Amino acid sequence: MLAQCVLLVLAVTVSCDPLPLPYQGHVLIQLTPETAEHVQWLEKLEENSAELDFWSGTHIGVKMEVRVPPSSRQTFLDLLTERGIEHEIVVENLQELVNQETMSNWASNYASSAVGVYVRSPQIFSWMDQLAASSSLVSIISIGKSFEGRDLKVAKVSSGPGRPAIFINSGQHSREWIAHASMIWILNELVTKYGTEDRITSIVDMYDWYIMPLANPDGYDYSHDKDRFWRKTRSTTASSRCPGADPNRNWDAMFGGEGTSSNTCSDIYRGPYAFSEVETRSLAEFLTQLHNQQTIKMYIDVHAYSQLWFTPYGYSSNKYPSDYSELLRVANIGAAAVMKENNSRWKIGTPPQLLYAASGGAFDWAKMQLGVKYAYALEVRPASGGMWGFVVDAKQIPDSAKEVLAGLVAVAHEMK
Repeated sequence: MLAQCVLLVLAVTVSCDPLPLPYQGHVLIQLTPETAEHVQWLEKLEENSAELDFWSGTHIGVKMEVRVPPSSRQTFLDLLTERGIEHEIVVENLQELVNQETMSNWASNYASSAVGVYVRSPQIFSWMDQLAASSSLVSIISIGKSFEGRDLKVAKVSSGPGRPAIFINSGQHSREWIAHASMIWILNELVTKYGTEDRITSIVDMYDWYIMPLANPDGYDYSHDKDRFWRKTRSTTASSRCPGADPNRNWDAMFGGEGTSSNTCSDIYRGPYAFSEVETRSLAEFLTQLHNQQTIKMYIDVHAYSQLWFTPYGYSSNKYPSDYSELLRVANIGAAAVMKENNSRWKIGTPPQLLYAASGGAFDWAKMQLGVKYAYALEVRPASGGMWGFVVDAKQIPDSAKEVLAGLVAVAHEMK
């Protein structure tokens, strides 16, 4: 058994080439670690793996999903069995789900808009520019360029001067399409429903809203064009065959700590140093300037999936801000509004409580280093991997966005 484990780790460490497409024969395995030893073993595999794609965190007693290519399927299944880790194959051929998502996107893409559909960055940015041209509420701010030269665009929605700011970004992890699409839908709602819908009008008159749908446009376009499950940036690394870093492990907030990897081929590779990625560095510089000029009342980093409302801190299981009770109070109100919208189930707490510790995260940085009062991270639908995970029917975009918007309305009225 030990020999098999060594072979598997060696294989996934050395094999750094992007997985072949399409995903014919790739399986999604759902498993449940029951002991600390199970967790440690799985975390080691994730840190050193270039073939095993961990879709969710490793936590005792919590179901998680791992995408496995045909070449590693039997070895991984045998190792799980030998270690006594409960598991089942929930998707026999992942390509079928990718095909379904593609078909759902075609069915939704009946208009020349980025709203309610999965489209590439040029279409998203063009739509943002058109939205600004059509409404005096909106202005578009370019905060820099990505590694591959794409714009890093932020939409500002404001009905007048003198308001504190709320900043929301999505798309740090490129494969989480439902998160990006939800924020695009919400941006459209804030602009088109202002003046006609009371709840929208009230929150736009209370705060200036800054929304950045694509914090990692290079990775996002790559996930459309080459690898649907690409997570990282596309920067050059020490390994020419393993580009990019995990942008949500790259912030200067306990950088290099728990829940990160120094392996360039890992999906949780933190980068060589804090803010090594131009995308995170540009965003941090903009957030710093905005907070100094206007005061950011709330920062939210939107991800998928698992239906979680994260409170800080993410880097340690026993570290909390001094005002944690207030952060938790507002988070509970926001999550309650989310759940009421479509009768969904969300959990509230820190990342280590609900999933796993993750150092170098954006919302930890916003709270620890920038001093934003209310800093959160959201994991939107679906609740678990099951038959979907990162692959979500485009028809679900409006419902996902409505849930998040309900939560945003609630917390906007509750913050002190």
